[in-house]
Amino acid sequence: MLAFGNGVMLLFLRGIGVPEARLIAYLTIPLFVLAVSRVPMAVLADEFGKKRVGSIGIFVGTAGFGAIATASFLRNAGTAETMALVGIIVFSLGMTLTGAGWFAILEPIVPKKQRGRFFGRIRVAWQLSGVAFSAVATWILSRYHGGTGFRILFVAIIALLLVRWIFYVKIPEIDAPNTKTGVKMGGVRQLFVSIMKTRGVAAFSAYIFLLTFFAAYCGRIFSLMEKEFLGLSNGNVVWLANLTMIGNLLGFVVGGKAVDKLGTRRVFLACHLAAPAVMLVYLTRSLGGGHFTVSLWAAHILLGVVMAAASIAVTTEMLALTPKRQKSTATSIMMSFQIAGSALAGMACAGIVKLGVLKPEWSLDGMPMNHYDTILAVCAAMLLLLLVIVGIIPTVLGKHKWIPGEELAK
Repeated sequence: MLAFGNGVMLLFLRGIGVPEARLIAYLTIPLFVLAVSRVPMAVLADEFGKKRVGSIGIFVGTAGFGAIATASFLRNAGTAETMALVGIIVFSLGMTLTGAGWFAILEPIVPKKQRGRFFGRIRVAWQLSGVAFSAVATWILSRYHGGTGFRILFVAIIALLLVRWIFYVKIPEIDAPNTKTGVKMGGVRQLFVSIMKTRGVAAFSAYIFLLTFFAAYCGRIFSLMEKEFLGLSNGNVVWLANLTMIGNLLGFVVGGKAVDKLGTRRVFLACHLAAPAVMLVYLTRSLGGGHFTVSLWAAHILLGVVMAAASIAVTTEMLALTPKRQKSTATSIMMSFQIAGSALAGMACAGIVKLGVLKPEWSLDGMPMNHYDTILAVCAAMLLLLLVIVGIIPTVLGKHKWIPGEELAK
């Protein structure tokens, strides 16, 4: 998944001739597939076993990435784009199968009072892997031009996806499948309604949808701007995305400790104020007199810190709200709102670029700006407005105490 966020997939799709508007849409496909299919697949995970469904997903996802790698060998631009699109869809379905039961597997394993720190540590390990891979990707793309560098990277990803299965099967599945509950695919609607009626779930789902819609796509907007308007090389685009991942490392550590000590409410409020500030830093990048300014570097690092801290708070609060039964489905419903926010943000960005409703280039007090700057400015303003709106909704910030691991059903 990091290949879709660190600039590698963006550069690959651009390299095989995918137009800008379709490129943006393709990068959001994994999120869109996750949002649409995660709940039905979570029902399957609860019924037939989380690890069984998850293992199948690992192999399906590997096959999908194999199709993406195959596209790099095709010389016809249209055929290569079609193959890449099919591969992205299949890969996304595989990732959804694996992710549908992931939090439900972890919920009975991780002690409630340590969830903030646990998710901070596990994501630091995950992010370190991503930073290492992005560093290698930067070097490979700088050394091997054309399709060769991407082929090397994709083969490595396929190998790592297969190795992932070896570790996945060793995780214990404490909660047995709900084979006696009688919940089948036809009852997804009734199950959805039942879970949404659980105290706090509906309000929190709506909140994280809005939060991610205006914040989650900013990193990719950074990369698109750097490639399309700032004229940076492939290696430099990936390197700057790597700085965001380094910021994630700090954010996971700080966010995990802050959630356990201060509670998720304060972490969310801090992120609401910090995210617009980060966007402002990026918008003022030209003040330093060049593309590689302190503003550009700082914006990437700070964005990583804010997004990582917010993700720890979201995960911790989500597990606190999860009912005791149908855990895969409940967590997937809440995650679907978050994923849908990211996917729709990408689709909205693609639509705005394709329709040309924003001025492609303009200036602000002598600073050169473009339509991506306009989108960032709107997102910053909406995040500040959302802070005010969320603050007056008692079911989100009032009644619920926002304490990690709090028992709600009594």
